[in-house]
Amino acid sequence: MTGPASACRPGSIAWAVVALVAFSIPLSGACAVTDSKAATPAPASASSTAVQTSQGALAIDLRDAQAIAMSLRHFLENDPSVKAVPMLDSASGAWLRSGDTPFIDAQGMVRVGLWLLQARGDDLVLIYREPGAPRGKVSYRYVASVGRDAAGQWRVAAVDWEKLPAR
Repeated sequence: MTGPASACRPGSIAWAVVALVAFSIPLSGACAVTDSKAATPAPASASSTAVQTSQGALAIDLRDAQAIAMSLRHFLENDPSVKAVPMLDSASGAWLRSGDTPFIDAQGMVRVGLWLLQARGDDLVLIYREPGAPRGKVSYRYVASVGRDAAGQWRVAAVDWEKLPAR
């Protein structure tokens, strides 16, 4: 068979080109519609979020995050109880550095350096888990209790540690 009809039979190069064009155009249009949300980059930092406690949602904005970070830094540097926490000193990765600016990430999580603000029941805590602990080794998680004092100022009241079993 020769002529135009032979060029479009299955298995020919022309058939492959027709199939590619026919199937890629509708798919690319469909992908553009469903992926439009993914194409828009998420903001690096939100200005506020809500932390869900057992009492309800607690609104936290960047000013709150900054005040919490300042309180954590002050507590780590000045409270004598920190000396009793294993491996928590100025050389520790959990220690706040000068460039550790608090922010609210794209998922609405408040982060202060490597610390993450979370709710435990009615309470707010900052959690620091030792990153990259070797497999089979015990690691630590530090938990800082966060709350407002009588004047409404954010305060870290205590830092404790939890020993995590080897993974």
